[in-house]
Amino acid sequence: LQSSMQGSVYSREVGTRRPRPVAESFAPDSYTEVSYSREADDFGPYRGPHGRAGHGGGQTLGGACMGVLVGAVLLVVATGMLWYNEGVAVRTWKSLDEAESALFWESKNALEHVHGELKAKGTLKDPEFGVETTGGNLERFVEVYQWREHKREHKRKVPDGRGGQVTETSTTYDYALGWESSPVNSARFKHGRGHENPSWDFLLREASRTTGDLPFVAQRWKQPVFVSGSRLSDRLLHQADRSEPLWPRHQVLEERQLNHLLVGDHFYSQGCERGQQVGCVRLSWKHAAPAEVSVLAGRAPDGTLREWISSQGIGYDVAVLKYGFYPAASMLGELRTSSTVWTWVKRGGGTMLMWMGWGLLFGPAQYFLSYIPWWVGGKIFGCVVSLLAFSVAATQSLLVIALAWIAHRPALAISLIVLAIASAFGAYSIMPRRSKYV
Repeated sequence: LQSSMQGSVYSREVGTRRPRPVAESFAPDSYTEVSYSREADDFGPYRGPHGRAGHGGGQTLGGACMGVLVGAVLLVVATGMLWYNEGVAVRTWKSLDEAESALFWESKNALEHVHGELKAKGTLKDPEFGVETTGGNLERFVEVYQWREHKREHKRKVPDGRGGQVTETSTTYDYALGWESSPVNSARFKHGRGHENPSWDFLLREASRTTGDLPFVAQRWKQPVFVSGSRLSDRLLHQADRSEPLWPRHQVLEERQLNHLLVGDHFYSQGCERGQQVGCVRLSWKHAAPAEVSVLAGRAPDGTLREWISSQGIGYDVAVLKYGFYPAASMLGELRTSSTVWTWVKRGGGTMLMWMGWGLLFGPAQYFLSYIPWWVGGKIFGCVVSLLAFSVAATQSLLVIALAWIAHRPALAISLIVLAIASAFGAYSIMPRRSKYV
């Protein structure tokens, strides 16, 4: 245990040892540093977990008034986000209606449904290792067994013993060994001693030298692929991302007397096939194997399957590739479902942002209510204000959504307006009213 006092910050460092293989270093896997400092909100008496009347949190009237300005900005931003989201939803709905017409009815801008085997006309090879495929791509991966650092930080308020409070910061550095596909610079580690990573380039050169100059480098090969004789555009190819492992031919490795270095799907550097240690290198291969696919897309003049262009503009086209057989109607239905789900997710986010805005607008009321003791009903009054903010936010959100859909889907718009009126009535019912007998 080491401790030091630096100005107003006190810190200490703790190292915890964990068991590890004998072949590795003996440095601790985890270090924790604890520091204490004063921040802007630490000055003043220590309030503990509760504030005014046992249910506040240190909020001031000035802060509540500033929150009103922030709340107004949030309302403007949330309204703009909801309006933009509904515009996107309307255009997406129109483009899918247009796509359905282009698929089932004759049109100059036809949408086609193609089903067949996704495969290439040639063969890709990694000649040094005897790996080959008739798929669209072949990739050789290289990985090195290295140390990696992971940092975790936790803060909390603690009493300082003099009626005030300080901020306690616990920072933990964890070190673990694993296979990495890119260099990890151990010189930047907080605790680099015992966690040194050898030079990446040196390890690759040594692995190549000890295996008869076989290339221990990453490499990728590509070739055009076709579905039912039609070539695919880049956008469709990106969706054909299913890859499967490959491995070298035993005959090629036996000729070099390196067959023992092939373990499972990986080819290891000398001495690493029996167990991993820092600096070990291994290779692996993956390819896009021929497979049955279904495609929903347009067709270019040269016959290439590409994006079907909608009249709604950029970003509202259709280009879908799925593994297996799927009817055209099913693929269009999935597009509608996906669009609907994401639209409602963004609606929920906009409504939550609007609720936060109205909550900040009611901040001064929450501030004064926080002085009411809990046994008089202070907490209940605070909940009423929060429910009122949510009701107003829901009303405003529903109106924005309804106005965006009123031209394209009036039935949906009318339903949303009815819900908005119901939400407004709920907000009115929550508000306290003066008795007629007073």
